[in-house]
Amino acid sequence: MEQITVTSERNSFSQFEYDGWQRVADRYESAWSGLTKLFIPHLLEATNVVPGSSVLDVACGPGYVAEAAHVLGASPAGKLTAASQRTRSYHS
Repeated sequence: MEQITVTSERNSFSQFEYDGWQRVADRYESAWSGLTKLFIPHLLEATNVVPGSSVLDVACGPGYVAEAAHVLGASPAGKLTAASQRTRSYHS
């Protein structure tokens, strides 16, 4: 099995991608939140999130799914590592 190494170094593409997301992060709420929030109840139901569940929300925007899971009584799992927290986010 191949081992994946994670590094904080940025090549030219990852720097380009990072810079692009930084330019639009403040507009995520107004542009996408209404649409993204529509599927959350269906996602949580389909994945059987109940009180006491452990939930890991990976690369899913500003944390709407994690917040909704928390409201249902689930607990966040994992560790938050973020380059920027410019958008409104739920983090535990």
